[in-house]
Amino acid sequence: MSKVDILNKFGEPDLKMNRFKLWVHGRQFPKSDDFWDGNWLNISAYCGESGASVYTDGAIVHLTEIEKWLTVCQDLNQKLSGVAELKFLEPNLVFEIRLHKGSGTLKIYITPDHLNQDHWFTFDIDQSYLSSIILDCKEILKKYPVKNEENV
Repeated sequence: MSKVDILNKFGEPDLKMNRFKLWVHGRQFPKSDDFWDGNWLNISAYCGESGASVYTDGAIVHLTEIEKWLTVCQDLNQKLSGVAELKFLEPNLVFEIRLHKGSGTLKIYITPDHLNQDHWFTFDIDQSYLSSIILDCKEILKKYPVKNEENV
């Protein structure tokens, strides 16, 4: 069975950005109320284009990173020019959106093995993509609220 067949079993992705898809499978430590341990998500991520397909998975996304991506995308959605970038704590993913007057590029870095592989995908986008990214991030945070000292 191919990786794409496996990914199709996950259903609709929780975060979609052009040909990049991310599925959240749950918290790494669902019983932990600790800010650090309680906010790691088990995910699967995939990006493919023009004969290339890259997949990575594991507890490689912290909920605070989803919060940050939401914030920088909301800011870019207001300005319609600038850069929204997210370098994840785990080196398997990097997101970057560059817009100038509402149009630009989405760059995705994704790798299952950051020590031996580099994979970049670049897509043309416009500001209309930001609305769905913002909505997807809000839905993830609604389903998996950030655990911090105030809500533990």
